[in-house]
Amino acid sequence: MQRDTDRDRFLRLYDQQLRTDPETLGAQSITWFGPLRLATYANGRGFITYPHFNGKEPQTLAQLTGAALEHFAAQPRITEVEFKPRRHDHAPGLPERLQALGFNAEEGESIMIGPLQALLSIDPGPAGLELRRVSAAEEIEEMCRMVDQAFGEP
Repeated sequence: MQRDTDRDRFLRLYDQQLRTDPETLGAQSITWFGPLRLATYANGRGFITYPHFNGKEPQTLAQLTGAALEHFAAQPRITEVEFKPRRHDHAPGLPERLQALGFNAEEGESIMIGPLQALLSIDPGPAGLELRRVSAAEEIEEMCRMVDQAFGEP
């Protein structure tokens, strides 16, 4: 029996908690194409995401991408589409398929995940750092505006 590493455990939690509704908050509409979640946003942006792929699915991600892109091509208000691949998914042929469809690879993104207690134990923390839990709708909206501003989103 293979023992889960912390990395495996954290990636599994990431997949379960973040690759669902939270990833497409603010979308005007969400359409399902098989396991793909196709989100349409007010600013003319389409976004394609999906649950974790482990290679046991009936279709590969590479096979699904063309039809997903056609969904957005049929919507004149969509001017930009992002496909969100993850390095820890089983996705043979996906980079080549995305490139053939006209997608340009961006620099890889990183996520930082780990036990919250490790962050809380930083003493002293950097000046101006405030760590707090947000759960009220207004706080979440404020956090989303801050993230949008940080990433240059309208």
